[in-house]
Amino acid sequence: MIRDPKQFFSIHRLFPLAIAPLVLYAFVIRGEFVYDDVAITVVENPALTGEASWLDVLSWDRPLREFTYMLDHALWGYNPIGYHLQNIAWHTANALMVYLLFGLMGVPTATAFWAALIFCVHPINVESTAWISGRKEQLCLFFELVSCACFVTALHDHKSVYKRAYAASLIALVLALLSKQVAVAAPLLLLGGLVLSRRMSIEKIHWKRLAILLAPFFAIVILFVIFDFGLVARVQQELSAGVYFDPGARDASYTLMSAALTPMATFGRSLWLCVVPIDLTIEHAFAPVQSLFDYRWMLGGAVLFGSITLGVYAYKKRPLVSYGLFWFLISWAPVSGALPISYLIADRYLYIPCVGFSLLLAHLLVVELKKYNKQLAIVWAVVILFSAQTMNRSLDWRSEILLWSSAVASRPNHAPAWAALGSAYHSARLENQAFETWERALSLNANLPQVWLNMGRAESQRGDADAAERNYRKALEAAPNYGAAYYNLAALIEKRGDNKQALEYFRLAAKHLTGKRNAERRQGLAHYNISRLLLRLGEPDASHTHLVRAEILAPLYAPIYNLKGMLLDRDANAARAAFQQAVELDPLYGEAYFNLGVLEWRLGNLHQADAHWKRAVNANPNLQPAIDEVKQDSPKNRE
Repeated sequence: MIRDPKQFFSIHRLFPLAIAPLVLYAFVIRGEFVYDDVAITVVENPALTGEASWLDVLSWDRPLREFTYMLDHALWGYNPIGYHLQNIAWHTANALMVYLLFGLMGVPTATAFWAALIFCVHPINVESTAWISGRKEQLCLFFELVSCACFVTALHDHKSVYKRAYAASLIALVLALLSKQVAVAAPLLLLGGLVLSRRMSIEKIHWKRLAILLAPFFAIVILFVIFDFGLVARVQQELSAGVYFDPGARDASYTLMSAALTPMATFGRSLWLCVVPIDLTIEHAFAPVQSLFDYRWMLGGAVLFGSITLGVYAYKKRPLVSYGLFWFLISWAPVSGALPISYLIADRYLYIPCVGFSLLLAHLLVVELKKYNKQLAIVWAVVILFSAQTMNRSLDWRSEILLWSSAVASRPNHAPAWAALGSAYHSARLENQAFETWERALSLNANLPQVWLNMGRAESQRGDADAAERNYRKALEAAPNYGAAYYNLAALIEKRGDNKQALEYFRLAAKHLTGKRNAERRQGLAHYNISRLLLRLGEPDASHTHLVRAEILAPLYAPIYNLKGMLLDRDANAARAAFQQAVELDPLYGEAYFNLGVLEWRLGNLHQADAHWKRAVNANPNLQPAIDEVKQDSPKNRE
């Protein structure tokens, strides 16, 4: 338990932990949505666009993070300021929780404070804090810390507190698992925390009782792994593919040797990034170990063996060293690279392990250097250096261009980073820079379908249909099942008037458009286009079948209901309802207003028709000739 509550909760310790994140990340607050923030987590997130309900979100792999985004969206819409502020708030909460947890474990107040402050300012945590999509690490760590704190409290406190604290610890574990799957390591962190607290207070450990108390935590984790939303299926899928998920390792085969040796290499690199956090980047491009003669696994294995040996040796005399290493190892293990389902190295993966590293470093600086009488100056020097690097690194996260410019500066031979930078230039309408950067990416690796696709889109926007088609077909050569390339190629071919070939490609797009949360909507758009072309080709029944599928997959896409109204032209009320739903979803949808006008005109409701047509022309002046043509047919003579 906390040794001196008055000293522990003093303002001169709590205030720096509370204010430091806001100061260090001030430049990020007005930053843009970058990387996955756009296509996955925020801008195109179905939970925020209204295409997925909160019940749907519960079936996703990290639902708790999505609920926090829904809160941001309710308060801020799509203004990134609010999202960044919440990330900073979670980082602040984690720094305070680190301090509280170590205090509850009996760690000396000075060491607990410096450990929390080092964690707070450490540059390795920039990615998880400055990047809105990195919030999953923050949430996971927060609830792991809460679970540990409640567990230690339950076993130290009076019986009146025991049940509530123990229940809170279980609930916090579930919330950590719903934040990110790496929380499967939490029960071991609980065990280590309790052992440390017993060591610090010189209390006897009752292993039998401890095993009974920990059993429900391990049971929850086991059940989560078995019934998690696609976790087992994801592992099986990646194992069957036989390659790594990491973009920098997708050309490498996943073998038993690489599975055994790569984690040693990643451990050495991960620990080095914590010790010397200079080479930080969004794309580390860390290749898996494919040879017994790869020095990285030998060096990393030596570091790993040395760390374990040190932890065992220090257990009795220096338990804080032992627990710091234990926390780092256990929380790093799920992202070690033993399974091919994640990046091999990522700054965000070290957010949770950084807690253990911070405790280890704080103990070495505060306690082990005490005899030199200058430990305070050294600690402050470390904090200031880390803070400066954190502020410097946070500048890279202000925009997509800055982020990927830093990535290519760090990894100049990594083609995917150049590809992403080209896309950032394209989004900023810097076309010349975009094409130059894409060409650089292709010179490093010509087998990048996303680059060919993006170049095709850019050529299409510039009006060069032939160049666009060549690039789309290059993308399909690189990835024959690339749904987005089929979709864009289909749209291009339809503009040329070849409806049958366009229909064939839209069918292939619907089959192969897969991915993360917006994949269903993209499939829905493909089915909508199939339905539209089938109606044009005189197949209304087949058109209706695909339209039903489109409505299920993309329920908020207004053109679906416009087409639905056209298919229901024999049922005036149903057609009217469909057209009205289209304009409710898109109040500036001129074609839907036009069709409503046509419907009312043919029913003899001329005033309503004129009102709808007026809105149609306001939305799209090019519809006026079509309206004049309809008016030539008197509704009275329609029979």
